[in-house]
Amino acid sequence: MEEKKPHPNQYKEPHFTCEIHYGPDSDKYIREYQQMKAASFREQLEKFNRQELLKLRTMLEEYHKGLE
Repeated sequence: MEEKKPHPNQYKEPHFTCEIHYGPDSDKYIREYQQMKAASFREQLEKFNRQELLKLRTMLEEYHKGLE
């Protein structure tokens, strides 16, 4: 049986045309963005019950073991 190949137009590598320019305040804005994302993530975690948090912890530990 012949293996199916995806159509050539089905997946294209991302093509980025913009350049990122870092200015004197870039570090400040990057830090603010990271803090905002961390706060959002923390907010989501607070909605989990203990059992869900333990399951997430186990999944993350297994993921990290797989990276080694």
